[in-house]
Amino acid sequence: MRTIACIAAVLALAVTPLAAEEAPKSAESAPTTVKVAKGPLGGTIDAKGVLVPATYERVKIEFDAYRGKLEIAESAPEGRVVKGQTLVRFDDKPYREQLEASERDLEIKRIGLEKAERLHELGKASQALKRDETLRAKRLADEALERFVEVERKLKEQDAEYSLKGRRISIENMREELAQLEKMYTEDDLTEETEEIVLKRNRRNMERMLESFERWRKRHDYSKTRSLEQQFENLRFSVRKATGALERLQATLPLDRSKAELDLANAREGLRKTEENLAKLRADGAKLTLKAPIAGYAVRASFAGGAWKGLGNDEAYEAGEAMKAGQTPYTVVDESVMRIHASVKEADLAAVAVGTAATF
Repeated sequence: MRTIACIAAVLALAVTPLAAEEAPKSAESAPTTVKVAKGPLGGTIDAKGVLVPATYERVKIEFDAYRGKLEIAESAPEGRVVKGQTLVRFDDKPYREQLEASERDLEIKRIGLEKAERLHELGKASQALKRDETLRAKRLADEALERFVEVERKLKEQDAEYSLKGRRISIENMREELAQLEKMYTEDDLTEETEEIVLKRNRRNMERMLESFERWRKRHDYSKTRSLEQQFENLRFSVRKATGALERLQATLPLDRSKAELDLANAREGLRKTEENLAKLRADGAKLTLKAPIAGYAVRASFAGGAWKGLGNDEAYEAGEAMKAGQTPYTVVDESVMRIHASVKEADLAAVAVGTAATF
């Protein structure tokens, strides 16, 4: 079928002389003339051509999802085939491996979607809890600052004054006791050694208490002022911090909710696409066997645009050889209507006419 056809067109033009007419009589002799009739002229035209089908079906390797190796397990020789006859069968091991991997991927996507849905629900509850917690922290910070300003600061100042007053009273009491002792011992003219020791001890204690009180008062004044200022500053900072957290939550919470919805939608879409791809891959299993789409003559080549491509490469059809998706390993032609495309030299065109006999 794919042998280059040689066209032998035999055209013959026969020249038939007619009887010569008498030359006109003249003083000088005229040249002899003859009349010729149009007819076949002998000659042969050789031209190379290609046998092409008027009706044909290309058998193309096409897959929707399978992208693995295509190794030939068996292939049919060139020749007449019936519709549905197997032309090429590929080894299905790489396909089965890809199918198993896709099924595992689908199960992972299903588990991922279930997890995403659960996390989505938990996330909404967590966002609500975080919002309530932030609002509560802001409310408590405001209340703590207000309570300090309105109540606790005054109470702490009163406590500090009360403590200071108590120490002063203690000092005053000791002064009175010391004065009373000195008066008693002086009035009675007590000169015993024990009495003198008692007086000395009380005087030393009085001096020590006065010194201690002076140091304590300084620390007390500093601590009272500084402690109240620090506490006030800490409470104001807590309010600012709680306010910032609340503002940040109010700004980001709607975005977080939108993102969570989009993440869930992406998970669902990913599962849908994986299911769709797996369905296509399962359907591709039948395409690992190429069959004749029509009855006719199977040619190991691709015919398109009036030309053959891949003729004479029988080694590529042996078992173990690889092919690729998009190839057309066979073209099944209808032998009942065939044509020859040939080129004739321009010098021979005048010898070609409709009805001229030709053999192929």
